[in-house]
Amino acid sequence: MTHPNPSTGGLVRVLIGQLQHQDPEVAAKAAQLLGLLAGEPRLAVPALTNSLQSAGARACDAARWTLLGKFGEQARSAVPALLHALDDSDESVACGSHQMRL
Repeated sequence: MTHPNPSTGGLVRVLIGQLQHQDPEVAAKAAQLLGLLAGEPRLAVPALTNSLQSAGARACDAARWTLLGKFGEQARSAVPALLHALDDSDESVACGSHQMRL
């Protein structure tokens, strides 16, 4: 079990706020950093999952699904959204959701 690093909590919260940024590149970078940090899964996993379901997230869906997988067992709450994405007609979404491993 990983123990949260208290110094990453503030950074995770800032990155979560950027997931809905109007610039898709900023949102994608925020998601990437959240996955790399893999900190505060209680906050980050739902935020990443919600960002996948928002409009405009399509361009980076595959990357976000892969990043959710970095949280391992702590990303189990994303499974319902993952199952929904498996049925998505957008190939990049379905492909990315297949890459997530829990």
